[in-house]
Amino acid sequence: SDVCSSDLVAGGTVTEGEIKVGDQIKILQKDELVGLGKIANLQHGKSDVNKVEKDMEFGMVIESKDAIEPGQTLQAFRKVVK
Repeated sequence: SDVCSSDLVAGGTVTEGEIKVGDQIKILQKDELVGLGKIANLQHGKSDVNKVEKDMEFGMVIESKDAIEPGQTLQAFRKVVK
């Protein structure tokens, strides 16, 4: 049977760099990779935004087949093709 993705809602504060809609997400538990996902939506305040930067609080919708637990770290990244 296929494992289907579901939309997960998470919130937090950007600790370094920036996060953009479409970025891939690594779900980390004590520096160990426990899941992957992709950012489907970002919000700052009550507004939909395309990116959030360092020290900004935000909410996001992540498409993932993996669960997110309180206390985990979410690390955004994007693949750059040259």
